[in-house]
This record gives sequence, structure tokens and C-alpha cells, in this order.
Amino acid sequence: FLAAFVVRQFTIVWVVYAFEEDHLLGRLSPYLLQPLPLIWRYVAAHLAEQATRVPFVAAMAALVILLQPGVFALPTAGQLLLTLVALHLGFWINFLLQHAITMLCFWSERASALERLLFLPYLYLSGLLAPLVLYPPAVQTLALHSPFAAMLWLPARLLSGGPIDLVQGFGNAVAWLLLLVYGLTLLFSLRTHRTLYEVAEVELESAAEPTAAGGAVTGLAAAATKADPAAADPVAEVQAEQDHADDVEDGDRGLGETGQKHLIHVVAEL
Repeated sequence: FLAAFVVRQFTIVWVVYAFEEDHLLGRLSPYLLQPLPLIWRYVAAHLAEQATRVPFVAAMAALVILLQPGVFALPTAGQLLLTLVALHLGFWINFLLQHAITMLCFWSERASALERLLFLPYLYLSGLLAPLVLYPPAVQTLALHSPFAAMLWLPARLLSGGPIDLVQGFGNAVAWLLLLVYGLTLLFSLRTHRTLYEVAEVELESAAEPTAAGGAVTGLAAAATKADPAAADPVAEVQAEQDHADDVEDGDRGLGETGQKHLIHVVAEL
């Protein structure tokens, strides 16, 4: 159980929750346009978290060994090397399996619900709840050929020094890893290309709307200019108003002079 606890700390994966959050908040489209494949962003986050877990896991394991010296035997160099290899295989299988579930985020907003359902077979078939050697033979065979055994049982068994079939264990892990890499690469490339195409269509439609609105405004301005040429030039409009005012003033002045001449003519007759 101590070996299972240690292995669990370095094979735990939460990529489906991070991917789902990025998808719902609209951060996924800019990530897809970057030259670095999206998967490495989440891999780096998981590896950084694993590095921060090392001192805490080491302190807790040391405390258990000090309190119960005979409960855990230190592994040999060969066991430790095989454990590290199996640990990385288990992490990548768990990561790719959960990353395959994240592809459902393109069709559903709650793909993490399926991951919770996947936790049930993981709980029983990985050896987390109980060692697989305690299961009936049929259940053991099913568990050992599932990807869940490679996530926890294989590295935990190597770390604890228990007997295990290395060929069957590593062969099962490598087979599941290759299958997940091929399937995930195919599914991810197909869906992300479709998503980028949809994003490009939306951006083109958004860019076309202001252009159409600007054309309508230009058409209205041209119609107004055709109906009233002076309206197209503010200077010409002001000049026209000034000319009209001068004409009115000249008219008033001319009317005054005519009235004066008529008055002189009447007085002369009288």
C-alpha cells in the first residue's frame, strides 16, 4: 500500500479538467494557433507538479519507514530503474487515456463526467483498492490486460519487490501506449483542423460585417451629394450662405434708393 501511494503521486493526471476549463473559457483557440502542440502545455504542467511532490512524498515515506522499519524494504538499483521506467509508462498511459477523453470537449461541455466514470474501473483494476493477487483468476487476467494495471500495479509491484511477470507487464504497457498514441494523434488532428476551420469562418464573417456597414454609409453619402452638391463640400455650403445674405442685403439697399427717388419726384410735382 505504501508503494501504491508513492506511485499514485507520480501517475495522477488532471488534464481533462484543465482542457475543459480552457475550452469553456475560450482559451483553446489561441493555444491551437501556437506552433507548439497543445499537448506539451499540459505535459509541462504535470511534470512541474510532480517535481513539487517529490520532497513531500519522500518525507512521508521516510516517516513511515522510521516508525515501522520492517514494513518496507529499500529497492535495489535494478528494481529502482525498472520502477522508474514503469512509472513513466504508467504516467503516459494515464495521461493519454485521459487526454483522449478531453476530445469529447469538442462535442460536450462536461467531458469530465466520463472521466469520473472511468475512475471506477481504475479503482478496482489498478490495484489501488486491493492488490490484484487477491482477486479471482478471471478478474486478475482481465486486470493485467487492461491499461489500469500498467498505471499503478506494475510500478508499485516493482517498487515493493513482489514477484511479477516483467514480459507480460511491460508488453501490456507498451501495447496500450502505442495504441493510445496512434488513436489520439488521429482523433486530435482531425478535430482540431475542423475547429480551426470553424474559427476562421467566424473571423471572416466578423470582418465582412464592418465592411458592409461602411459600404452602406458611403452609398448614403454619395446619394446625398448627388441630390445636393453643396452638401459634399462644407466650404461651398458656407460660401453659398454668404452669397445669399449679400443678395438679400443688396436687395434691401436697392429698395431704399428707389423709395427716395419716388419721394423727391412727388415733392417736385407739388
